[in-house]
Amino acid sequence: MKLAALRSTIASYRGAPPVTRAFVVARFVVAPVGPLEAELRGRSGRVLSLGSGLCMLERYLAVQNPNLEFVGIDLDEDKVALIAETRHRSPRVTLRLGDATAIDEPAMYDTCLLYTSDAADDLHCVDLGGRRIIKKKKVPRTLTQELPSVTKHIDNQ
Repeated sequence: MKLAALRSTIASYRGAPPVTRAFVVARFVVAPVGPLEAELRGRSGRVLSLGSGLCMLERYLAVQNPNLEFVGIDLDEDKVALIAETRHRSPRVTLRLGDATAIDEPAMYDTCLLYTSDAADDLHCVDLGGRRIIKKKKVPRTLTQELPSVTKHIDNQ
């Protein structure tokens, strides 16, 4: 991971809530930056990123490779709004609201990044053409077993 690119990426969230900025910094500790950076080195074109959240990896990779443009899709309206508000600091990364399993557009991307976890392995896939790179998060089995009860508790609040 390149320190100058990391600093530039973190600075692109200036104006975001402190908890969001802290999350971005912490996420870089566990993010698969090295393998993604290596995979995208020397590539050019449009990259579709499904489930991209705060686009921190996309922003970092855009700093590292000026020949790439990232289009993210995420279900979280607040994250889409935040990325739109700070887009002037990372103009080659956009995020739009949408469901990655319901994309209905022509294959116009050179690469597709897919954020997934073990729980998402059985979902149907979307064929968007181009090369696919899957960024898989390892979720501890105990966490996935406890998640329904945690969610139920939160819903009852």
